[in-house]
Amino acid sequence: MLEVNDNKCDRIRNLGEVNIDLLLERVNALANDDWDDDEDYQLNHNKTASLQLVQHIIFRFTKKQIDPFEYRIGSKWASWEDVLQPIMEAVVKSYGYNRGYFPKVMLAKLAPGAMIPPHIDGNVAGNIPHKIHLPITTNPKSFFFIEQDRFQFEVGAGYEVNNGRNHRALNAGSGDRIHLIFEYLDFNAQPKAVQEQMNNPVMV
Repeated sequence: MLEVNDNKCDRIRNLGEVNIDLLLERVNALANDDWDDDEDYQLNHNKTASLQLVQHIIFRFTKKQIDPFEYRIGSKWASWEDVLQPIMEAVVKSYGYNRGYFPKVMLAKLAPGAMIPPHIDGNVAGNIPHKIHLPITTNPKSFFFIEQDRFQFEVGAGYEVNNGRNHRALNAGSGDRIHLIFEYLDFNAQPKAVQEQMNNPVMV
């Protein structure tokens, strides 16, 4: 069972700016203990691999080591949905899908001096959806790389990145780089079996 996406960007797609004031307020109120709790590790098996240097708060995730996939919703989603949903819908508006679906939603914090090594997001099952980054805090020395190309993302602007290409990230600045990262799919374009799983997510 595979998802379908015929509209993925080649490298980077700038999706424009959105208002993140409410989200920034919520993120600034987070404590250190709010990041990387037991549920975050339960939802994202990659936390023990290439993402060891990144801290996360995971709201939604897809378990793709099984067939059919499990679309999973974490316990934190209920208290963040009212802030996150309108922002994500504003970011993806230009796609024009009548019914969109967000398989994965998370906050990711890359500390000063940390980097994410070059990688591709899993096999083809892991990099089909639109993968979108929305910077919440960043600095002039924070960069995202697609193969040999270097990009600098602006706070409050959404960017689709092709996570099926080799990519990495570096925060060489003095402050945390915090992104809202989420995936997006056209629900109506998915095979019936995928739609059925999306309509019956696992609550964690």
